[in-house]
Amino acid sequence: MSTRERFRVVGVRSNGKRVVISQHDSREVAEKVVRLIEFGSPFKELLIEGGPDGYPATSGGKN
Repeated sequence: MSTRERFRVVGVRSNGKRVVISQHDSREVAEKVVRLIEFGSPFKELLIEGGPDGYPATSGGKN
């Protein structure tokens, strides 16, 4: 199996809009990025998406 893990850091603004901040090959790097930008971040929430199969096709929203 040659599946590459892919992770992305996503910022959620106060109006609910999602912005992809960065993309990485390892979760550790993505977590470091979150720690670096969470102080003074303009985002309400920072998420890490992804895994062995890449990103989810659609991320769950509130309906």
